[in-house]
Amino acid sequence: MNDERFERLLENWSAEEKKGLPDLRPKPEMYQALKAKRRRAFFPVFVRWATAGVAAVIVMIVTFFHPSVFQKPAHFEQAPEQQLIVGTTASDDKIERVKEEAPGLADAELDVSRERLYETHDAAPALAPSRALPKAEGLTASKKSIQTTKVKTVSAQPAESGELTDSRKAPEPDKSTRMSSSMESPQTINDIPLSETGDEQETASTVKVCRIDEQTNDSKALQIGSKTFFLHDGVWIDTEHSRQKARIAIQRDSQAYHDLLNVIPELQQYFERCLPMVVNIGAYSIELADEGNAILTKEELQQLSNSFD
Repeated sequence: MNDERFERLLENWSAEEKKGLPDLRPKPEMYQALKAKRRRAFFPVFVRWATAGVAAVIVMIVTFFHPSVFQKPAHFEQAPEQQLIVGTTASDDKIERVKEEAPGLADAELDVSRERLYETHDAAPALAPSRALPKAEGLTASKKSIQTTKVKTVSAQPAESGELTDSRKAPEPDKSTRMSSSMESPQTINDIPLSETGDEQETASTVKVCRIDEQTNDSKALQIGSKTFFLHDGVWIDTEHSRQKARIAIQRDSQAYHDLLNVIPELQQYFERCLPMVVNIGAYSIELADEGNAILTKEELQQLSNSFD
C-alpha cells in the first residue's frame, strides 16, 4: 500500500467519523437568539435605574424647595407671646380674686400691685416684692376680719402719684429686735410660736411640734434616754437594731403614728425629735418614713406592744 492510498482512506474514515458527531459551531440562529435575549434583559434594568433616579429627584425637590423647610412654622413664632399672655392672665386672675375678697381696696393700690406683678412674673421667687397681695384662700375668720379692717383704712386714704404712702406700708421691725430674735436659744416644745407674720398664721393642729437639740447638729451619735443612735446615710439608727429584726415603716402624724403612741407612750421621747430614725422595740424596729404605713391593725399594735413589754 502506497502513501497516497493510505491518506485517502484516512480522509474517508475521518469524514465518516465526523458525520456521527454533533456540530458545535455557532449558527446564525444562535447569534440572533442571543441578541434578542440581551435586548429583553436591558429594558428592565433601565426601568429600574430610571425609577431610582426619578425618586431621588423628587426627594431633593421636596427637601430643598418645600416651604416647611425654609419657612419657620407659625407655632415657633407664637410661643413667646403665648407664654407672656399666660403670665399676664394669671396676674389678672389674682387681682380679680383680691377684688372679690376685698371690694373696698383702692384702685391705686391695685394698679401698683399689677405693675409689680407684670415686672416680676418671670423673676425668681427670691426677687418678688416684699409686700405680697392678701391671700384669698385658706383664711380663717380672724384673718378675714383683720383684712376687712385693713382694707377700709387703706381705701379711706388718698393715693398720691400712683405709689403707696408710708402709712400704708407695714412697719419694719427694729434691727435690735431682729438681732435679739435671731440669737435666741433653739426652740423647744413649750416655746414654739405658731407663726412670725400675720399672713402665715396657722392653727395649732397644723403645726408640727419638734424638739431640736444642739447635739444633733454636728455629732454622729445621739443619746436619748437609755438608747443610743448613730447617724447612717442621714438616718438615726438604734444601736439595738439588726437586720434580723422586722422593720416596720410608718408615716409621721398619721393614724398609725398616733395609735402607736397611744399603745406605747415611751416612744414619744424619740418621735418628738422630728428626725428620720429607726427605733428598736423588742423583735421589731420602727422607722418614721414618708412612704410608710398610714394605718396599723389591732393585731399589729398588739404584737408591737407585747414585743416592747
